[in-house]
Amino acid sequence: MSVPYGKRRQGKLKVLLDAAELAVYTINITANEKHFPKRYRWNMIGQIVAEAKDVVRFLEMANAVHADNAVEYQRRKLYQNQASESLQALLTEIDLSYLLFHLSDDQVEHWTALCYDLQQLIRKWRKSDADREKTRIEEAKQ
Repeated sequence: MSVPYGKRRQGKLKVLLDAAELAVYTINITANEKHFPKRYRWNMIGQIVAEAKDVVRFLEMANAVHADNAVEYQRRKLYQNQASESLQALLTEIDLSYLLFHLSDDQVEHWTALCYDLQQLIRKWRKSDADREKTRIEEAKQ
């Protein structure tokens, strides 16, 4: 039996799946020579793909950290922040690509929507971690 749409919850690994989807989309769109000429491969396209891959890498590293204490919480938070920074850098690269190359409005809209949705998931994850850490600290005081 399936869960009604209104009662569904977001899976905890959705952030990782969305990050992978963003990276795959980025790799596919930048591989299209119709939109991204080969002459830009080394100075721009490589940076775009690297930022998308960094988002995935940092989120995977954050997920691997079990934030059971203050040190591990800070370490996870650092990886989450690095992923957010790479995501922001990717958005900047997308803006520049839109101005430089022949990308359709629909392509850029979809690409940026993937980024913004992922940003929201990362924010929710950080808030959830912060709430859990606050609870852990309060329980430790008692």
